[in-house]
Amino acid sequence: MTQDLAQRMPRSTHPGEASPQSTVLPDLRTVVDRDRRAGMERSIEIGRWIVLIFAVVITNWPGNSSDPRFTSSVDLILAGWGLFNLTATLALISHHLPGRTTALLMLMLDITVISG
Repeated sequence: MTQDLAQRMPRSTHPGEASPQSTVLPDLRTVVDRDRRAGMERSIEIGRWIVLIFAVVITNWPGNSSDPRFTSSVDLILAGWGLFNLTATLALISHHLPGRTTALLMLMLDITVISG
């Protein structure tokens, strides 16, 4: 057999050792950026929950002299925002980060709820 036809033999490994070709490590910079972004999304989500709880308590505080129709409509809006927060939290727990479009829609919803 000539050198041109010979193929390189794979390096033998011990039974507990992985071969160099089988271990594919992700780019460290990508992993760090993703973890940093996930941490930021978690802190934003915690902030949303704090604002939501504060708004519910302030709206339904005993002795509040607001119109009951106003209170019920605000409670309905806050309930919708709470469901949105719950789905965003569950997505983060299952390691799904929002895309650019979803993040912009979330920002617009947050601004709408806070300004309304």
